[in-house]
Amino acid sequence: MSELDDILLKVSLSKEVDDGIIFSAARSIVKYAQSGLAASSTSIWLMDASVHEISCFFSEPESESFTNPNHAVDYTACPELIEHLKSSRYVISNGLSEYQSSSLAYLSDANIDPTLSVIDCPIRYDGELIGLLRCESDVEREWADDEGRFLANLADMVGRALLAQRWQSAEGSLQLANKQLEKKVVLRTRELSETLENLYLTQNQLVEAKKMAALGGLVSGIAHEINTPIGICITSISHIKSKAEELEARFLSGEITEEDLTSFLKPAKETLELSQHHLQRTANLVKNFKQIAVDQHIDETSRFNLHEKLESLIISFRHELKIKSVSMTLNCPHTLYITTFSGALDQVITNLTMNALHHGFSENTGGTIIIEVSEQADDSVRLKFSDNGCGIPIENRRKIFDPFFTTRRNEGGTGLGLNILFNLVTHKMRGTFNLSDEQQNQTIFEIMLP
Repeated sequence: MSELDDILLKVSLSKEVDDGIIFSAARSIVKYAQSGLAASSTSIWLMDASVHEISCFFSEPESESFTNPNHAVDYTACPELIEHLKSSRYVISNGLSEYQSSSLAYLSDANIDPTLSVIDCPIRYDGELIGLLRCESDVEREWADDEGRFLANLADMVGRALLAQRWQSAEGSLQLANKQLEKKVVLRTRELSETLENLYLTQNQLVEAKKMAALGGLVSGIAHEINTPIGICITSISHIKSKAEELEARFLSGEITEEDLTSFLKPAKETLELSQHHLQRTANLVKNFKQIAVDQHIDETSRFNLHEKLESLIISFRHELKIKSVSMTLNCPHTLYITTFSGALDQVITNLTMNALHHGFSENTGGTIIIEVSEQADDSVRLKFSDNGCGIPIENRRKIFDPFFTTRRNEGGTGLGLNILFNLVTHKMRGTFNLSDEQQNQTIFEIMLP
């Protein structure tokens, strides 16, 4: 292996070149070039295409005039050399006459030695000429082609080092961008988590508010329903009390007759039976209401008779149904038992009923609500809730389960009622909840429960 080949091998294995440590790599390349070619000076010049100038990046020996940042030369003044460098591996000038005709004007401020000989090799980056590696001899000499090729290979090393430097810079920028992006992602994820947590909290609060609103409606209805039988009982008991006092007075005066006793006992018995009937009705209302209130707050599955559950709910709606002149019919097998979340079912039926009364029969025109329950072949239960009210416009049918969709926002509607019911049925009860298109002039909801 020749000395020049040995130098090229050392430079090609240089970590400084591969790592893009450009200043150290330039120093090594320049020194190896100068020693390998026994040159008087070697320098690396880089071009600035934006201003068409070329300036010295590194030289050996170091020259203040070369490395002065203000010392730059307009390379368009010598188009022949630039064209040669674009198409050649190297340009040799043996002696002053050849140098002046083919090379750039001397790049320093020193006087040109008449014996000066120069080799210029292009430095390329991404296929474009970006500079040159120059080797000068102040002794007139004939440069050999292998010396030109040697210097051209070193110029390629400079381009390789510049490429590595830019890759390192790009990789560093990418790593920095990735770190910044990771920080942004972490921050954004934290913000989204907090937002999602707040949404869940708000949703739970709204669910509880809906439950309390439903219970509030039930309390009002139950209170009205209880008021009537209790009033009848009070009136009946007051009447029988006055009759008993009259009978007692006749007994104490000794004027009581068999006819007086007979005339008291028959109405007393009827009054007591009437009071017992209405008190039993009141007790049933209270029992149903207590069970509904308990179920609303128990978040556990239970097995229960579906007909009895739905019947007790319908009884609790009696007051609201009476106000709207709406009848409610239940068609459900009396022996059908189901295992599910009882409180969730209460809320679904209660909200569907209240929605029908407030939206479907808003004009107090009267009508009918029907709940039909049937067992399916796959061991599921189909619950069909329908009303013959004003119906739902076609343009709103696809959006009624969307959160915050409401046609009555100006009346305090939140648009969460049916969305909450949809989540209760599909997520909690593991069923399906759909709006049927069987009849456009009716509102029919179909619920499938496992």
